[in-house]
Amino acid sequence: MKSLTLIVLILQFSCLLCIAQDQEKENKGLAPGMEVIKIGGANVLVPEGTKVTKKGGLIILESTSEYTGRKVLEIEERIERLESKDNELQEEITKLSALFEDINKKDFISQDEEEK
Repeated sequence: MKSLTLIVLILQFSCLLCIAQDQEKENKGLAPGMEVIKIGGANVLVPEGTKVTKKGGLIILESTSEYTGRKVLEIEERIERLESKDNELQEEITKLSALFEDINKKDFISQDEEEK
């Protein structure tokens, strides 16, 4: 009985390994930025992040123009956030630079007074 259980576990493990290897083989030949999604019984090659909508019995994939427009808007929003963060950091650098110059001036003045 124990040997039968062991054999069943080994078979299950080997089946899982085969399935995982098949999925890796499918994804290796894909162009960068593409993915295979399973819709019903079919595998469909789409750009990563494509939205899939189900309306009743229909499965609707986001069109290329919708996908491209959405991605461009996301990129523009990200660039705006990065630019605002860059501006904040530039302002902080300017403040720190001015503070550093003030400290150096005070230190220089105090050294002159000590020498006298």
